[in-house]
Amino acid sequence: MRPDFQQLLKRIGNPRRATGLSDAAKACFETAMEFQNAAKEVHADPRLTQAGKVDKLKDLAVTKFLPAMNLAQVPIAKAADALQQQRRALSLPAPDPTDVVAAMERQEIRAMIRGMDSSKRVGFVLGTKDDRILSAILSAPAEMSGISAEHFAAISKATIERKFGEEIAEINEAEEAIAAANAAFQVASGAIQGEIGVTDRQFAGMQKRGRDTPWLIRDGDTVRRVIPGATSYPAATATEIATGKFYDNEKAWREDNPGATVVPLNSAA
Repeated sequence: MRPDFQQLLKRIGNPRRATGLSDAAKACFETAMEFQNAAKEVHADPRLTQAGKVDKLKDLAVTKFLPAMNLAQVPIAKAADALQQQRRALSLPAPDPTDVVAAMERQEIRAMIRGMDSSKRVGFVLGTKDDRILSAILSAPAEMSGISAEHFAAISKATIERKFGEEIAEINEAEEAIAAANAAFQVASGAIQGEIGVTDRQFAGMQKRGRDTPWLIRDGDTVRRVIPGATSYPAATATEIATGKFYDNEKAWREDNPGATVVPLNSAA
């Protein structure tokens, strides 16, 4: 395996919150190496002209190797989406709206902070670790405590980091691994592009033609794959759900899948 491939695999490691990234990166690298081996056979074929060899490599990439690359990238994209949801979930609980005594105490705390000299106020709010004071500040708009939006954001960030420090560290580690896995996909894709000898724009077009993203819709509790022209739609497979998207209409689907074919209108799913 190429040294740059090995370096990226080492960077990915095995983060607890994003499993399967190393396997996905390995699949990208293996696909690229398989394509390089196939390219050697094409270049060695005396029956093909130089233009014929390029066309043969393009066809191999679009029909076999680029779809394999897209499938290998699915776990990386899913891990990234999951981490976004996990990071959004790290939020401070809202105060109990039925606890009138606590609500009055928060009002008094905000009034006390507003009454401080501005120089003292900033140092006080940025330095406190009292949960009651922090709750009073963060449960209402910044103006009600007499602080700026910038200081409000700093207090919120510091409070969340203090409360969820371990979780944030794990998410940060996983995000770094995902960045390395995405880099692996790009490096492997670049290896395929280099073998063909096409421009970035040409290769981007090939990647689109090599990707038939399943068009998904929800039918109650069932996810189905839309087949334009068919009279009914089958339940989507696990792979189709993993690689598909919920498009709004056929135009949006075709923009993502310019090379996709449409079944005849009388075809049944």
